[in-house]
Amino acid sequence: MPSFGHGWRVETQMFFRRLCFRDGFLELGSIENILGEGESAGAAVPLSDSSGRLFFSYVCFGGHSVGWDLKIQYNSAAGPKTIDTDLHYPNRVIPSVGVWDGGIVAAGVAPGGQNAVETVLHMGEVGDYDASGFKPEKKVRLSKLAGTPAYLAQPRQSVEFGGEKLNVYWGDLHCHSNISPCSRHKMFHCTEVDEKHRFARNVGGMDFMALTDHESMGGFEWHETEKYAHLSDQSGSFVSFLAFEWTCSMQTAFQNLGHYNIIYKDSGELLRIAADGCHHIDQVWAKLKKGEALTIPHHPGDGDHPLDWGCEVFAAGTDDIERVVLVHKKGETELADLGGGQNRTVFRADAQILAECGYYYIRLTQKDGNIAWSSPIFVAV
Repeated sequence: MPSFGHGWRVETQMFFRRLCFRDGFLELGSIENILGEGESAGAAVPLSDSSGRLFFSYVCFGGHSVGWDLKIQYNSAAGPKTIDTDLHYPNRVIPSVGVWDGGIVAAGVAPGGQNAVETVLHMGEVGDYDASGFKPEKKVRLSKLAGTPAYLAQPRQSVEFGGEKLNVYWGDLHCHSNISPCSRHKMFHCTEVDEKHRFARNVGGMDFMALTDHESMGGFEWHETEKYAHLSDQSGSFVSFLAFEWTCSMQTAFQNLGHYNIIYKDSGELLRIAADGCHHIDQVWAKLKKGEALTIPHHPGDGDHPLDWGCEVFAAGTDDIERVVLVHKKGETELADLGGGQNRTVFRADAQILAECGYYYIRLTQKDGNIAWSSPIFVAV
């Protein structure tokens, strides 16, 4: 399931069916298996030559410490045939391939480490292909459609609370694409930015999501993040938030304050920790407009990400917060209210409690009675 968290190991099994439109009927050929389970690390890209033969390019995890090999597969007279190329990709991406000048041309990284464009398969090596013998397995009469088929919203669940019927919405506010370095290795085949949104909406059946790749991403990657957050949004059925993970750990120049998912209501700026005025979470909060962003602490719970728990501070970008409570295995602990200023309320956690509790949730209670929860946060002792 590539939509959640870092992204689970993704192995694609692919089938195809040949189609022919003739005399008002759609003729469907038999289903043929192209890629078996375990062969591909993601969706394959189909290509076709002038004779109608189909080729599928795809990536699979190779022998590199971080990298995916490019392969080509097609149906020969003797059955499916796989071509191993010498190109690979450092990230799990859709293959860059095309048919050109009598062959399949691909762009990628050559064995020497340099970027290269190569002809990975000459059509003369493939042999002739005759599509005239196509025999349909079934025929379907086509009728005109009134309007355009649209995405169908998931049926809503509801609960009764205080005599009122409330809808229940499901979503994910912390997940990565292959932009994030922590998700690019053999344990996680993380997906592209656009595929992450499609999977969450169309396969995961979510109502909302926030793609929170690390703020170390480049300008083009942030542009892609912004673009697909807005394009994936479906009014009335799916909300896609623009977000990133502010990453302040393993720092030598700055205080290690952990990770925070910063989720914008609509749009906002990528705030990199290395940028002036973004070294401390207080500086980040000062840049966020009231009511336009939400920050959720999401600190890694391992020894490789040291955190200054004695300085752990939680701040809400609003003065409407009544109380903040840590919920942990020993019970509940209310945080000390340090007062406000700049439309914020600041709370401080006791370092000893954090060190002993192992993990905790944060529960915010607003003055109007609304309650918000964080995701679980694990403490490295």
